Parts: sequence; C-alpha cells; structure tokens
Amino acid sequence: MKKREWVQKEPTPKINADEIPNIEFRILSDAICRKLKEFYDNPKNKQEFEQWRKARRAKTA
Repeated sequence: MKKREWVQKEPTPKINADEIPNIEFRILSDAICRKLKEFYDNPKNKQEFEQWRKARRAKTA
C-alpha cells in the first residue's frame, strides 16, 4: 500500500481558541479525542505510529 503524502495547498487559517465558546470547544475536543482513540485502537495504526516515532527519535538523537 502506498503511503499518502500530505501537501498543504492553502494557508492554515488562524484560529483564536479564546474566541470559541466554551461549550463548542468542549464538544470539539471530545469529538477529536474520540476519533484519535478510535484510530489508535487499530493495531496497524498504532504500529505505524510507533515506527514513525522511533525513526523520528533516531533523527533527533
């Protein structure tokens, strides 16, 4: 399987977290956390992350 390369095509929008209402911030945070947990509950995704992390640490050591 070919790895997907992420390419940023547009500038990243500037988001001021202080301007997000507290309830919206909590809802968004909860949704992100649930999706991250779901992603890393997959052993293949966790293994790929561990390999990436190991390679990254080796570069900075």
